[in-house]
Amino acid sequence: MNQTINRHKQHFWSIIDEAREKAGTWEDMLEPLVDSLSQLEVPDILKWQQIFNEYQQLSYKNKLWAAAYVIMGGCSDDSFDYFRAWLTAQGREVFMAALLDPDSLADLDCSGENFECMLDAAAQAYFKKLNISADHERFYRELDTYPLSDTEKTAITSEISYAEDIDAEWDDEDEASLAEWLPQLAEKFLDDSSEPGGILTYFCPMDEHAIADFAAGTINGKQLMEIICASPHLRSFDNLEGIEYILTGFGKDSAYEEVTEGGEIVAGPDGEAFIQVSITVTRADGYQYMICQPMVFKTPDEVKSICELLRPIDEKTFTHKGNVKKLIKSGYFDASSLADGYDKRTVKKEAPSIVGELWGEFERLREFYYEAEKLRKGVVVFMGFVGREADEEG
Repeated sequence: MNQTINRHKQHFWSIIDEAREKAGTWEDMLEPLVDSLSQLEVPDILKWQQIFNEYQQLSYKNKLWAAAYVIMGGCSDDSFDYFRAWLTAQGREVFMAALLDPDSLADLDCSGENFECMLDAAAQAYFKKLNISADHERFYRELDTYPLSDTEKTAITSEISYAEDIDAEWDDEDEASLAEWLPQLAEKFLDDSSEPGGILTYFCPMDEHAIADFAAGTINGKQLMEIICASPHLRSFDNLEGIEYILTGFGKDSAYEEVTEGGEIVAGPDGEAFIQVSITVTRADGYQYMICQPMVFKTPDEVKSICELLRPIDEKTFTHKGNVKKLIKSGYFDASSLADGYDKRTVKKEAPSIVGELWGEFERLREFYYEAEKLRKGVVVFMGFVGREADEEG
């Protein structure tokens, strides 16, 4: 029996390795994987799936989940399934090393990996083998007739060496503890500064002397860099869409659209949007901004009007406007929260707390406008990428 299961295990991993090597990368390995599996007899396809399921179950461990959370910047239950499928696709050596030391994943070139389609590879091979249309009920019905025995499960489990703290509890809001627990991953993926990363929307107060140049479409790259580099009030935001949904009553009150967008497009001498190519700006604090979208600007008078709109809004009003059902229906969570690792069940559960997070973001945005009004400045709004200086990013 042990010789048989050992042979099945070796075959399991060899099929994965051969598919990955044939494809060149794990992203492209599904087709060769399905092709290889479809060459097996049906019982062997089903045995491969049962072994895959067993490895999935055996890798459902807290510390590995924490590692996935750090790597992807968030990780729901479903996303963790897809992450472990990706981990399996990397081969036996990587898989086993990750369970012994999840921090070893820092040595891999990964950032937000999931391989959801691998969960269905054996089923696709089964349909191809039998030359039938997809019928998952039939596949899982027949799969149940080929369960792994206790002896087979023990043989698979016995080859795994876990980290001593693999089942330890962790808090996704305690980045300091995560950084101590997974130091290599934290160094690679956790930003220990208060400046968020990624593609964000930036609001920057605009000095009075630059307004005329912006309005005339004659602002140049040097002036732009001076404005951004010199401004201590530059603020980044990443939840503007959700804030806009709530403030506008889901599109019923257009006056509030000016808060998160609007303004005049910055035009170049030819009348086109000024930012035709990305411009990289490095501030004195070491942060580098790659401006990659056309900008808009708001005059001081527009800033003043926006502040008047925002002053009456308190948390109770905002939360009442932030109807959870409407926010889910609007598609906001599909566009933003799901990308951060939420599945639909989690969205429904966490939606009220996410509205609370949007309130916090709104308060930051309102404080920014108050600062701009106090300084009697206009506002530049642009999309960009932020990170440390290029030599530190690698």
